[in-house]
Amino acid sequence: MATVVPEPGEDTSPVEWADAITDAVNELSTNGIKIAAGVVSVTPSDSGGTLNGGTYYRGSATVTFASGTFTTTPMVIQGVNTSYPGRVIEASHSGVSSTGFTARIARTDKTATDFHWIAIGT
Repeated sequence: MATVVPEPGEDTSPVEWADAITDAVNELSTNGIKIAAGVVSVTPSDSGGTLNGGTYYRGSATVTFASGTFTTTPMVIQGVNTSYPGRVIEASHSGVSSTGFTARIARTDKTATDFHWIAIGT
């Protein structure tokens, strides 16, 4: 079954979008593609040094995929949620494997930051 995604600008409800996304995920799963997603809180604590005359801090958190989710190394896409975007200097990830990865952020303060991620693979 082909997934029908609403057209840009089309008057749709969030439920219609959710249904379209669910259909797309199910279709990918049928074809052997797996998707995992989540959010982890990262709190910077280690001094990263100085940048433009100000101190910044680094933090990391380990993300572990559910057992057996991926048999190969997935692609990971991330973003952070913050009320003060100018304070987030960097959001990145490293060490991606079939079992998980490390979420990393750098901020100008030590505020906990929600790190959202999506992993796609087989």
